[in-house]
Amino acid sequence: MLLEQLREIGRQRDLFHVYNNMWDPKLHLDSMINGRECRQIVAETDGHARWFRWEADGCGRGETMR
Repeated sequence: MLLEQLREIGRQRDLFHVYNNMWDPKLHLDSMINGRECRQIVAETDGHARWFRWEADGCGRGETMR
């Protein structure tokens, strides 16, 4: 499964995964830095990127860490 593969790669090196979902208008940024997983919503966007509203402030607002 893709997410398991990303976690495995993230255990070996820093990894960033930027994506949007069909079921919400959010742009997600998942990262693994030094083996630590962090999930953030960084923007709201139209599904076809006709518009984009930045939500991240660069300091991890709205992030969830594991």
